[in-house]
Amino acid sequence: MGGSRVVRKGQWLYLAGTRKDGKLKLYFDGNQVDENNYMGDILACEFDWRIGENMQYYDRYMKGELDEVMIYYKALSGEEIQIIKNKK
Repeated sequence: MGGSRVVRKGQWLYLAGTRKDGKLKLYFDGNQVDENNYMGDILACEFDWRIGENMQYYDRYMKGELDEVMIYYKALSGEEIQIIKNKK
């Protein structure tokens, strides 16, 4: 997944990602900015699953803060992501 968004220090943004039907989608501020094919098992990984840290290289943390992390049991649609983003 990629994307070319510049985030300035102190700037908050809304980030969401989904996986459904072999597609990974990335959203910034409620708008889809990237989509890739992914057919593998997202849970089949030899590394621990972490938020804010690189799974393959320990002690490489995200520089910033996370707030209101949510994990859903289903892939949200673009419309659902937009609704949740607008409630914040």
